[in-house]
Amino acid sequence: MIFDMLLELDKKEFLFIIIGVMDLQINVENLPRNGSKVDVYIKEENISVEEITGDVHVNAMVHRSGNSYDVKGFEEYDLRLTCSRCLKEIKQHKKRNFHLKFKKKANYANDVGLPRENELTEVEYIVENNCIDLGSFLRDEIIISVPIKPLCSEECKGLCPICGVNLNKTTCKHSKLKEKSLT
Repeated sequence: MIFDMLLELDKKEFLFIIIGVMDLQINVENLPRNGSKVDVYIKEENISVEEITGDVHVNAMVHRSGNSYDVKGFEEYDLRLTCSRCLKEIKQHKKRNFHLKFKKKANYANDVGLPRENELTEVEYIVENNCIDLGSFLRDEIIISVPIKPLCSEECKGLCPICGVNLNKTTCKHSKLKEKSLT
């Protein structure tokens, strides 16, 4: 399913295309010389990352400089996770900044639509068909931000391996035996 949203940004018409799973494309053909602000909420069901809870807020400024474009902003979202020690459900709020450079495809010697590193180890992305594709980058950033072993707190004691009681809330005879064996 394709959704086209015509948004008024900085009093200028600007086309966003959201296609299926977190594809956020910005058409830069009519981008004003002084740039334009992007402020959009992407619905949870369009993100396809199971840990996401609620919408993802994307706020960015797009500037043009010759045949290149700077996109600087942030994405903000909440993750629903399970503590890897005590299995308690936890919620983490994330706000991640980004600064991306895009160049027109004609400015590249190779014809590949992948990011390319320049001499300063900055990553440059390609503008294809007058569109900047932020969706795949933003989705990757969300996936990278999901911790491998989430914790409710650094001091989490976890569950008793014998009886399964949450050791953060109570003690059991097994935890006392374990403490005695350590001394």
